[in-house]
Amino acid sequence: MLEAIELNEQLRQICRESCAENNIQIEICDALVSGGLLDQSLIKILKVDEYYSSKNFSQAPKAIDCMIVVRCESGEFEITLAELRDVKSTKGIPPRDILDKFKTVFYRFMAEDFCEIFADPQHKVKKIEAWLVSDPFNLPQLSDEDYRKKIGSTRLDVIQSAKPFSFRGHAVPIHALRPNPEICSC
Repeated sequence: MLEAIELNEQLRQICRESCAENNIQIEICDALVSGGLLDQSLIKILKVDEYYSSKNFSQAPKAIDCMIVVRCESGEFEITLAELRDVKSTKGIPPRDILDKFKTVFYRFMAEDFCEIFADPQHKVKKIEAWLVSDPFNLPQLSDEDYRKKIGSTRLDVIQSAKPFSFRGHAVPIHALRPNPEICSC
């Protein structure tokens, strides 16, 4: 899958060394880095929103920030889809907007625009995750359990409670995570 991404001109143009937006980012563990750069034989980060915001589209659909593809030791792949939101309250996280962004990546980016790569059964996908990374409460001192309680009955809870997306036999719910989660080798 990583080789197919590299060979695709449109995807190669949206490959990046990081997934970051304002003060929020996805950390990459050392096992996926070589010489200070991503080990391209193990990981690719695609800026999906840049693909759709390019001049290729007269009306660009809403799209998530990043798709991170990691090759596992087994030869399978893990895909993490991430929307990063640096907001001061949950008002900056409208559920319909977030769900539309994930719909675009599942039903258009992976299933249509680049189905020859992401829907190809030769590329075994071990796991797919969808992350909404944000801390609208600005409470870094909360434990993970207290944070989960805090997001109950908020827009984050509505998003997490939405029907999971389905792709290649994987049921994929959206998980609300605090900054800055880490992607590691699998």
